[in-house]
Formats: sequence, C-alpha cells, structure tokens
Amino acid sequence: IILGKQGGAKTLKGTKGLVDRLVEQKIEDYKDIPLDQLKEIDQYFQMFGYAYDSKFIPGWIYQIYDSVKPGKFIFKSSAFEEKNIFGVDPGDLFEDERHKWEKNTWGNRYDTFIKSMINSVPTNQQKANTVKERLLAHMYKAIIDAQKLKK
Repeated sequence: IILGKQGGAKTLKGTKGLVDRLVEQKIEDYKDIPLDQLKEIDQYFQMFGYAYDSKFIPGWIYQIYDSVKPGKFIFKSSAFEEKNIFGVDPGDLFEDERHKWEKNTWGNRYDTFIKSMINSVPTNQQKANTVKERLLAHMYKAIIDAQKLKK
C-alpha cells in the first residue's frame, strides 16, 4: 500500500497511486489498467503483508514473522508494529544492510523505488502477457534492482 496525506489525514492510494506517480514520470504504460484490477493488486499485497481497514489485519508474511518471534526474521521487527504501519520505509525493511535501498538527497526511499522503475523494464523471461502482469513484473524488477538482490 502506498500512503499519502490529504488535508492532514492519512489516505491509502494503493496501486492506483503508484500508476499515477508513474504517469507523472512519463511512464504511461499502465494508465489504462482498470481500477478493479488495480484493487486486485492491492488486495494481493495486503494478503501478503498486512492491511489496515479500521483495524490491523495480518497477512501471511506477518504470520510467519509472528511465528518466529522473539527470534530474528529477515525483515526488521519495526515493520510489523501496528503503530508503524503508516510509516514503514520500504527501502529499510531488511535487517541486512546490503539490501537497503539507497537514500537520496531529493526525497525518501520511495523515490528510489520510483527511480528504479524508471530505470528498469520487465524482462522477456518474466513472461508478462497482460498490462497488469507487466506492471507486476515491472514492480518486481524495480524492487530487485533497488535491493541489489541480483546483478
């Protein structure tokens, strides 16, 4: 979930917010994905991580984290604290310093992700056939690049 603020209140922008941000960066490949499909992507990510719909709803990665407590997990424990749900830094999730996204001088680590999306494209090996699949493949490639997981 991509978070933003409007009038001082926190609002959820989700994948639609990401697509809008990409359009601002002149990446218009995904602007015609129907809103219901963008919501499906949001729902998928919420099942993976967690959601907040007037209450905290843990997803499967949270459940794994919860099962290894108090032991160490690959992600920082602060990313799973309900009080931090609206302030999680996506580039600072890993305990391992090697996989943190670079912090830049013009913004935050989310900007690093957007820069990574601008500089990366899905590969043919990802076999993305629909526009929705290409967006997911593009997001995956940008995250892998930002976290320096593959060279």
